[in-house]
Amino acid sequence: MFAGNKEFVVALDEGTTNAKAIALDGFGNVVAKFSQPLAIQTPREGWVEQSGEALISASLDVIARGGRKCSGSGYQ
Repeated sequence: MFAGNKEFVVALDEGTTNAKAIALDGFGNVVAKFSQPLAIQTPREGWVEQSGEALISASLDVIARGGRKCSGSGYQ
């Protein structure tokens, strides 16, 4: 992602219990990081299910929050 002459990278980690995003500047410094919990269902012993809509929603949320934080730090 670019903001004028500044750039940053956003990495997304979808885990079983959280969606996490981290934004790094061009030097590898952490500009922002966010986590959003995910609900899980256990319909049977040993099974774990998640809603696809909840995964997408949580992913978009942490990416957007990271982007807003970068905007406030001189990034867009």
